[in-house]
Amino acid sequence: MGETSSLGAALWAIKGAGTLSALQDIESMVPIGDLCGPEPKTVEVYIEIYKVYKDLYAAASPLFPRIVHLQEENG
Repeated sequence: MGETSSLGAALWAIKGAGTLSALQDIESMVPIGDLCGPEPKTVEVYIEIYKVYKDLYAAASPLFPRIVHLQEENG
């Protein structure tokens, strides 16, 4: 299927406009193509990488207000 971000945004807009009663109704509008999932042999690695990501985010988050301040100053 090509680029799907805009399709997803359009479907959320349809849902928001009340034209679509339930997200499950989308299944009839969008054909399912290829399905992909994680490689079983790499799942554990991704779990560990995600733990590192969460630690990095927690460590960096005290600096976020400084970034916001710089953005506001330099608008």
